[in-house]
Amino acid sequence: MISSSAYRKFEKSALAQIPPFKTQKGDLVATYRFFIKGRYRVDLDNLIAGINDIMEKAGVIENDNNIMEILATKIGGCKDWKTIITLEIDTP
Repeated sequence: MISSSAYRKFEKSALAQIPPFKTQKGDLVATYRFFIKGRYRVDLDNLIAGINDIMEKAGVIENDNNIMEILATKIGGCKDWKTIITLEIDTP
C-alpha cells in the first residue's frame, strides 16, 4: 500500500513531536480524541490506523496488534487540527 504525500508529511510532523517513551509491550487500551479543523471530512478508522502506525514506528507501542480496546471520538468544526491519545495497560 502506497501512502499519500499528505500522509507522509503528517507522519513526519507527528514523529518529530513524539517525545521519547518506554515502549509499551503488553495489551493496551487506547483512547483517541481527534479534533478536526473546520468542515474537513475524514474517516475515523483511517485516523486510528494512521496514528497506530505512527506510534509503532516511533517506538511508543511494540505492535498495534497489542491494542485490545479502542475508544475514539471525532470532533469537527475546530480551529486547528489536534489529536490526544491515552494509552493504558489492559488489565484482565
